[in-house]
Amino acid sequence: QVEARIAQIEGMLKIARVVEDDSGDVDVVGIGKTVKLYDIEFEEEAVYSIVGPTEADPTENKLSYESPVGKALLGKKAGETVDVDAPGGMVSFKILEIN
Repeated sequence: QVEARIAQIEGMLKIARVVEDDSGDVDVVGIGKTVKLYDIEFEEEAVYSIVGPTEADPTENKLSYESPVGKALLGKKAGETVDVDAPGGMVSFKILEIN
């Protein structure tokens, strides 16, 4: 099992690439940012980190930039509302903070 895990990690490292934040705008959602959202339907706040697909773990509030919510948030600013076509139906979030 250990050898299989080593091979898996080596494979991930071969295709890994450094992602530069070239947006120049620190006030927009991007990879590596932490975003505080307000779920309009459930009237709840939540904080998520936007990460790559291999780091994603919803139980630790880490969302992939490839997920429906992650895709909808990329490039948005605080104060904006985003509608997400999630597997469970449409969900609306208001972006409260970006760090």
